[in-house]
Amino acid sequence: MKLIRKIWSDSNSKKIFISLIFISLVSTTLLINQVLKQRNLENIVQESPLDKNTSELQNSLRNELDDLEEEYESLLDEYENVNQELTDQDSIMLSQITEIKQLLRRNDLLADDLNEAKAKIISLKNIVDELFTTIDSLNTKIDSLTTKNDSVIAENQSVNWKNYTLKKENETLYEKVSKGSVLEVLNATVSLIRFNNRGVPKTTKYAKKVQNLRVCFTLGANAISDAETKTVYMQLINSTGEIIESNENQITMDDTVLNITSSSSFDYKNIEMEHCFDWQRTQPLIKGSYKLNLIIEGRISKQLTFKLR
Repeated sequence: MKLIRKIWSDSNSKKIFISLIFISLVSTTLLINQVLKQRNLENIVQESPLDKNTSELQNSLRNELDDLEEEYESLLDEYENVNQELTDQDSIMLSQITEIKQLLRRNDLLADDLNEAKAKIISLKNIVDELFTTIDSLNTKIDSLTTKNDSVIAENQSVNWKNYTLKKENETLYEKVSKGSVLEVLNATVSLIRFNNRGVPKTTKYAKKVQNLRVCFTLGANAISDAETKTVYMQLINSTGEIIESNENQITMDDTVLNITSSSSFDYKNIEMEHCFDWQRTQPLIKGSYKLNLIIEGRISKQLTFKLR
């Protein structure tokens, strides 16, 4: 303290001392300013917009996001109807993609922003990977169902073919049985009859004298045909093609309605037999050629012809 007073009492020393203090203050001030500038510079560097490397990272993240979005859209377009999970994830994905795009469009991006964007992109990738896994599982199930479906179709086709073959065989058998059950008329005759004054029947060839037609035929034995009461239908057709006395008598044969002249029933017992029946005219016959059809069980079994004078 005494030393300071001594120096201060000396005018030259006083000047030198003041000068030293001033120089020290200036140096200290400059040093403090330098330190503050350095810190401000560091803060500016840390909070400033992106440098070249960071810009490249930003562009890389943008490209990565675009690729991911394209991959997801392709996935959604192809499989959006496969599972409800895709529909549920769609809104989440679109929201996050939009959020990341908006973040990467900013010009004042910081390192933390890029880290956030990168983390969100990784999260989106995980979601897409999970969707792919789900779809692979669904495809496996679909392939399995398709295989089973193909097997069922093949089995149904086999059953249908067997049914078709069996139907054809049954039709063939039915046709054979039907043909085998047809009654065969072995022979048939028609007699043109008139009655004399004593009522004795006589044959005639004159149309105006014919009163009755007597038809006789022989049926062959047939074990397949039903043993039952059967009916024979007669058509008498004159030379003009007119069916005689057929106004009130009709039958159906092969979905066709036929007019008939007369009919007669007989008991068939699967053995050979003969049957005769008479038809009495109500109107005189005209001369000319005649045809006589015998119809049994829906088919013309025998046809006879004769002439009247």
